Amino acid sequence: MPQKGEGHLGGASTGIGTTSSVAQRSVRLSSPERVLFPDDGITKHDLFEYYRAIAPVLVPHVRNRPFTMKRFPYGATGDVYFQKQAPKGMPDWIPTRTFRTYPRDGGSRLVDFPLLNSSEAVLWMVQMNCIDMNAWYSRVDKPERPDFVLFDLDPPDGGFALAIRVAHLIREELERLELESYAKTSGADGIHVLVPIARRASSDGSARSGTPWRSAWCGGPRSSSRSSGGPCPGGSRSAPRTRRPRRPGAGRAGRGRRRG
Repeated sequence: MPQKGEGHLGGASTGIGTTSSVAQRSVRLSSPERVLFPDDGITKHDLFEYYRAIAPVLVPHVRNRPFTMKRFPYGATGDVYFQKQAPKGMPDWIPTRTFRTYPRDGGSRLVDFPLLNSSEAVLWMVQMNCIDMNAWYSRVDKPERPDFVLFDLDPPDGGFALAIRVAHLIREELERLELESYAKTSGADGIHVLVPIARRASSDGSARSGTPWRSAWCGGPRSSSRSSGGPCPGGSRSAPRTRRPRRPGAGRAGRGRRRG
């Protein structure tokens, strides 16, 4: 059984600061002892091993979704920045897809987004100090058609219990409309409620359709129904319009700070 600092991936041995490889794909982990979560003592090596363990389950969910790197060079409590453009030196076995983006300050530019289509690609992002994985809500074949809606619940300080309550309220409303939903903790201190949808509505259309759900959390924590399924995730959003959501196949969704 592998000991801490060791492991096996596709039959290749790996250790701290060494190379893990599959089919000539390799990821070298540097600074494995760097502490990312000071309160818990979780290191970069611990995060690497965690993502290696869950990668077979994670990759099907992020495959062929343009990826934005959220980089934490100083750990989870330090400064963070977003990077859309695939960095120079990224392995050529990590594919990219080019999309035009529209920054909030105006103009547009072409961006080569990485695609995390393998376990090694996920581990390479950990090496690049990505703690959480931020992919579009749509896939490259239909970038304007998200396949899930995300309700983003951002509680006030110390208000996580309130976010839990609001998540239950949202789920109750969704069940009333015979819509399935799944809750997960967010990359920060909130809760995300995900609703799978058929890839029919555009990002703008799904964002407008989400407005009626605001009644579920009025007076509660800040929240939004959001979608970054199109070619400009994190860009400006249209003001929502009140409209009753359709049965499965309609969408809702929209938001995100991005840089890079």
